[in-house]
Amino acid sequence: MGGTKLGVIDLGTAGNPRTDLAIPQLDEASPGSFKFSPDSKRFYILAGNSGTKKDRLFAFNASTLTAATPSLTLLREIVLASTGSHSFDVLAQTAGEAAYIVVSNGIANSVSIINAKDNLIKQEVQVGLTPGAVLIYYPGAAAARNQASS
Repeated sequence: MGGTKLGVIDLGTAGNPRTDLAIPQLDEASPGSFKFSPDSKRFYILAGNSGTKKDRLFAFNASTLTAATPSLTLLREIVLASTGSHSFDVLAQTAGEAAYIVVSNGIANSVSIINAKDNLIKQEVQVGLTPGAVLIYYPGAAAARNQASS
């Protein structure tokens, strides 16, 4: 059974610095893109198109990745519009905390607005023909550490 595999490598640890993370929900999902919220408390994986489990965004609590025994907790597997073509970005506020996630929905000609508190789709917005990459930007975002990274 294939899928996305995640792990942590602690470069400050001698011997075996690798910790494999078991996340069965990622079985049958190919890796697409990923982002951390600027405060490092949330981690998002957008499934790629080659797995049998696609059109998904996985939201994780990443605050325990730096613990003595690193772990990653899945908060929600978000089912997206069945387009097989997505991109996403994270709107961060208040010193880097994730507030919303925006996901493009290719042939559905829309974007999904997801609340980062409960990881539920709150709105689908029609935007025009086959939207591709998504970038949330506003003046001062980077200076306020409110720009997500990928």
